[in-house]
Amino acid sequence: MTLNYDIYYLLTTQINSIEDLQNYCNSSRIFTKICQKNKSNIAKHLLHIYQVDYKDPSNFIYNYNNVSIQDYRDENNKWKYVSLFLLYFQNYKILSIECKRKKITSFPIYPNMTYFIGDHNVLISFPIQPNMTHFYGPNNSLTSFPIQPEMVYFYGSNNLLTSFPIQPKMIYFIGFHNSLTSFPTQPKMVYFSGNNNLLTSFPIQSNMTKFIGFDNRLLSFPIQPNMTHFRGNNNLLESFLIQPKMIEFEANYNVLTSFPIQPEMTIFNGTNNRLTSFPIQPEMTIFNGTNNRLSSFPTMDRI
Repeated sequence: MTLNYDIYYLLTTQINSIEDLQNYCNSSRIFTKICQKNKSNIAKHLLHIYQVDYKDPSNFIYNYNNVSIQDYRDENNKWKYVSLFLLYFQNYKILSIECKRKKITSFPIYPNMTYFIGDHNVLISFPIQPNMTHFYGPNNSLTSFPIQPEMVYFYGSNNLLTSFPIQPKMIYFIGFHNSLTSFPTQPKMVYFSGNNNLLTSFPIQSNMTKFIGFDNRLLSFPIQPNMTHFRGNNNLLESFLIQPKMIEFEANYNVLTSFPIQPEMTIFNGTNNRLTSFPIQPEMTIFNGTNNRLSSFPTMDRI
């Protein structure tokens, strides 16, 4: 269908959001008539802008509202764009969307949404949400995840992620049971939990205080200037660097042959390694190092 000049101009220059639509169509009687006359094309245009995959029978707009995709085609099997838009719009102003166990396979952009709770679905992808601060989507089928400009909290365990981008405001990352082969430096991240991935290395995270990375393939681990807790059981670490603020160390089932003095460490758990010696640790109160190759052990005043 060829669009006339009025609607072409409207869609290409004036309407890029629902707010644009409201402002434009209410600005004069002439524009109100143009909008009314072309409401189907406008609705289709906005569905595209907000990435509403209305051709997916398991899209959020259908499963969340318990309606069928067939209800949104007319007798000639053409899409009812206005009705589809109104279905999408039902949740447009909601700040927190909870859609657990709805068998959802795709999800649109909701620019007002700050909290997303959508665990136990079948999501393969997830679009950029401009104001979302919290994402809770474990037990889906996500293979990728985009940069979310306002996201602070990410919980995406039990997915199929192979990579993860830099998130400019993310503080908490929980992404165990994925297939991550790498992980970038996150400028504000404090907490990392990434058990059961495929990581062979991990970069310096200047603000990270807690690292949990059981069951990866880590060969080395850099100095983390603010890390207080390290948990890295079942990796391939042969050595470990001095961590200036680390209090707790746990790396059972690695291949450590040596371990340095850690100035603040109070707890050491390093069973089933290959340690042949162990230095005095000035603050250590708990030592668990069974199944190593230690022939002697120094006197520790605090044990």
